[in-house]
Amino acid sequence: QNYGLVAGASSELKVLLYDSEHRLAIVKTSRDHYPTVRTSLTFLTQIKQGGDAVKVAAATLSVCGSSRTARNAACAELQKTFVNSQRPLNDGESPKRRKTIEKGLNDLEQRMKHVDSCV
Repeated sequence: QNYGLVAGASSELKVLLYDSEHRLAIVKTSRDHYPTVRTSLTFLTQIKQGGDAVKVAAATLSVCGSSRTARNAACAELQKTFVNSQRPLNDGESPKRRKTIEKGLNDLEQRMKHVDSCV
């Protein structure tokens, strides 16, 4: 537990984006410190939320060299999450189902714009 706190305090570390609904974060650090930060995330087992400790399991999805590639990786992950959560839309689908999918797509578009503005 302390290793993650020490590594985070001694490294150049900045959380550019955290999407709590999709559990996606973009963390910025220097090239020299990224192995330490990546290892710290691996050892992260819980975070405090309010007065409670919440169990977590962090995984590195991508290591990027620029903000553009980080943005693209985050948007690809959001799209993949959205596609995996939806079943295919058929021609005979109800208007309610179509509206739900449109709302989900609009939400996805807003999240991707938020990623663009943060990175």
